[in-house]
Amino acid sequence: IYHNHWGPFALMNIAASMALCIHLANNSKRASWVHSPAMGALLGIVFLAISIPLSTSRSSTVLLATLIGVAVLHASLYFRRRSREQGKRPLVPILGLTFTVLALGAFVISIGRPIIEERLQNTREQLTDRDERGYIPDRIRLYGDTINIFRQKPVAGWGLESYPLMWRHM
Repeated sequence: IYHNHWGPFALMNIAASMALCIHLANNSKRASWVHSPAMGALLGIVFLAISIPLSTSRSSTVLLATLIGVAVLHASLYFRRRSREQGKRPLVPILGLTFTVLALGAFVISIGRPIIEERLQNTREQLTDRDERGYIPDRIRLYGDTINIFRQKPVAGWGLESYPLMWRHM
């Protein structure tokens, strides 16, 4: 699978699994998450999240970091509200969540260091050479063409592998 295809696919599954966890957290009558479907969803989130930076997709990695940041904020607010309802302090669950996310991030960086360094170097080169290669104007034209194609058939689209055919007619 091409890395720029795997990243969005994994991100969609992560977002759906996070929504499932939120739903189960808000509607669960169980005392423990360990014995609920949410634990399976959390494990799926972890494994998919680990795979995204290793797939070398830079944009998906940035979107994953944003998604995880929003999820940690949401979970922290949930822990805070739930702890207040129970008359407890929310510090322990929030610190545990933060530590777990940071530890998993460090783990991914340690196992994916060569891939991450290669992509960072590639990004630096692209940013340095963008003026010589005309990178920005080409991207703007590409995005404009894509928007025009979308406007013509916004619901069903044109189908797979149709961009090269449509591009010739633009």
